[in-house]
Amino acid sequence: GGDVRCTSEDPTVAQLNAACDGILFDGSETGGSSNASIRYRWRDVDTRIFLHVLAPHLPLTLHTESLLRQVDNVYHSQCSQQYQHSPVSVTVPFGTSGAESVFLADVSSLVAEYIVSSNAQVATVDALVVTGKTPGLTLLEV
Repeated sequence: GGDVRCTSEDPTVAQLNAACDGILFDGSETGGSSNASIRYRWRDVDTRIFLHVLAPHLPLTLHTESLLRQVDNVYHSQCSQQYQHSPVSVTVPFGTSGAESVFLADVSSLVAEYIVSSNAQVATVDALVVTGKTPGLTLLEV
């Protein structure tokens, strides 16, 4: 018998479930680590495992065409001008705390519903596509 006891020596990087059989990442982590330590104790056994944990380095970066032009001689059914559209993608670098990024992740599908145009009269965003509506300036934000 005897229960296994476990602790994350840095809960800002990783947590453990109550049964000590899983490492949890619930979004409350504040950074990564190149040497995260998890300590397990059972009877007279006391050991650690070390993990390399990567975390996003914010802010997110939004990618799209910065200029959407009118399409000549193409009109909508209401006789309004047609404007170009462009795909939108969002990336974020991942790395350990205080270190350079290890890789760049495309998180577009995870944040798609949060991408908005600051001026929907000028451009709209839907399903990771920005579409021009009228001349003007707008910002896309996540």
